[in-house]
Amino acid sequence: MLRGPWRNRALVVAALVLCGCQPRGARELTIVQSVAAVTLDPHHHDNLMTHSALSHLFEALVGFDADMQVVPALAVSWENPGETSWRFRLRPGVRFHDGRALTAADAAASLQRARAETSQLRYHLAGVAHVRAIDETTLEVITQGPQPDLLNHLVFVAIVPKDAPAEITRPVGTGPWAYASGAAGEELRAARFDGYWGARPAFDAVRIRGLAAPARRARAIADGAADVVTQFPPEHWQQAQRQSGQRTLARRSLSVLMLGLRATEGSPFRDPRVREAAALAIDRRTLVERGQAGLGAALDQLVPPEVAGYARGLPPLLADPARARGLLAEAGFAQGLDVSLRVSDMLEPAGREVARQLALVGLRARVEVLPTKDFFARWHEPGPQLVLFAYSAPTGDAKSLLDPLVRAPRGGFGEFNAFAYDSPRLEALLERAGNTVARGDRLALLSEAAALLRADRPVVPLAQRLELYAVRDGLQWTPRLDRMVRAQDAAPSG
Repeated sequence: MLRGPWRNRALVVAALVLCGCQPRGARELTIVQSVAAVTLDPHHHDNLMTHSALSHLFEALVGFDADMQVVPALAVSWENPGETSWRFRLRPGVRFHDGRALTAADAAASLQRARAETSQLRYHLAGVAHVRAIDETTLEVITQGPQPDLLNHLVFVAIVPKDAPAEITRPVGTGPWAYASGAAGEELRAARFDGYWGARPAFDAVRIRGLAAPARRARAIADGAADVVTQFPPEHWQQAQRQSGQRTLARRSLSVLMLGLRATEGSPFRDPRVREAAALAIDRRTLVERGQAGLGAALDQLVPPEVAGYARGLPPLLADPARARGLLAEAGFAQGLDVSLRVSDMLEPAGREVARQLALVGLRARVEVLPTKDFFARWHEPGPQLVLFAYSAPTGDAKSLLDPLVRAPRGGFGEFNAFAYDSPRLEALLERAGNTVARGDRLALLSEAAALLRADRPVVPLAQRLELYAVRDGLQWTPRLDRMVRAQDAAPSG
């Protein structure tokens, strides 16, 4: 139940937002994404657009700045009494949107909740052995071994009240905005929280909308439907740069376009020669030009150079169609092979170009295009032998990509491993990397893992993506490396 002055302010602004009758001087910022939040529960997803939407309502112990350096958030400081122990001092004076004071018991319960079987964030806390509140303002986290990247993982673990329900549908957080209306898959509205501990946002309310159709996202600012558009469609980029009333912004991101090869029982991709043929079929530069409108860079590793764990010593992986055809023939497919390729609508142009190039070596791919929300909801569904998708190392460290994507699905890892890939050698390398404090030694282990994945090819990296945005005139806003689009970062210009 809402209490005190926060109750009155939140209810008044929420009501004004909902009826569309904002008082004179009140302002609402509208952010358009490719999809709406898939859930309002911060621990029941691992989806970029949902992280971005819910970042208005929830906060973690620590956060990233615009360049992904760890900074204090709900924890004002931390220390390591031992190599496997962490102590966090909570920021004084922080209150939840219902007026309750934040305590270490809330933080401990939140981390335990994020470790539960129902959480899709378990891999972020897979190395945690124990969590407890020492007193009202001190949280202790004990890890199974040394975990130098723990802070980077804690960025993604939102703090919720200790008595939060099993499924959060009416969020109560500590963020600069308090929930006003919305549900999973719908438009989300929030009102400025006047009890917020940090800087006061410039706007009274925020609205976050999902527009799946690329053409609609491209027109959203011109149509008066958005102030900021994220995941701007590449095919409309050139025209957008000539559009009055808005400006376009681009930033290199951690997101990598990848081709997943599903080596499930009966799939031709169980044969390593077929996987190698697929990898050698793709000319990455042509793919960027034709499938991403030139907006990106060819990439032959699962993480870009900005991420810790990029292996600088690996030789480049170049297209070799003749070798690819020869490998297919060796595998018994001299006449080629019919395969299925699933792609989200957001990546359809790239998917069509990948299919075109695969066909040139005899891999005839039937392209299935799904709405983005359905694409991820059906991620583990049997059927497609190839999947084209984009993924990133959200912590800025390669292990945070490898743990969910290519590790075996056990022990909190492998949440998104749909490729039937299970390598004891990779498991051992990543386990050692996770417990290695010395940076040079840790990077060497991650480089060895990169070389192993290059040889085994459960997933084939194709290109580093640019993140594209449009912002209406009269608004100050700068893209972040972590791709979070936050209303608290925006302000009227002039």
